[in-house]
Amino acid sequence: MQYISLNVQTTGLDPDKHQILELAAIAEDTTEDVNINELPLFHAYIKRDNYIGSAEGLSLNIETLKYLASDNLKDLWDERCLAEELFRWMCNNIGSASYCFEDNEITLAGKNIGSFDYQFLKKLPDSERLIYSISHNFIDPTMLYMDFKNDICLPSTRVCWSKLKLPYVCNFKAVDVAKSTIGLLREKY
Repeated sequence: MQYISLNVQTTGLDPDKHQILELAAIAEDTTEDVNINELPLFHAYIKRDNYIGSAEGLSLNIETLKYLASDNLKDLWDERCLAEELFRWMCNNIGSASYCFEDNEITLAGKNIGSFDYQFLKKLPDSERLIYSISHNFIDPTMLYMDFKNDICLPSTRVCWSKLKLPYVCNFKAVDVAKSTIGLLREKY
């Protein structure tokens, strides 16, 4: 199976009010054994004149905001072309080039991917082709770590890693969060 581990870091929780600061997507093929650091990666920071966000959203991403305020920027994108570039990248890294022109074929993975990250993708300018290409069946890795008899809600990513007795580093960097999703899923295949 092929899927895209995707994460967006945002200025808050409301896609109608808040903005994407950073986006990372990593293409995974479960039939191949490739080092996670060698998988195809799409990474983008969104530079804006002004950022609109909640105090919590901005504080969680303070390092990203400091980076965006610096002069040595890499992976900088204009939000107006982000959806189209991400769509092209997905088409080139999942299946064949014609794969993306089928409706709803690309599977996304990530913690709260359907209720959070996907909602922000839908708000990107000119995102129609991107959204049309994405399956509405999402993979949330925390489902695989749920104890249905004892848990009262889905476990956090931190709890999932602790169940594996492995360290969890929470740094709110989109690339690291996307890698963490693949790491949690790889423990199950």
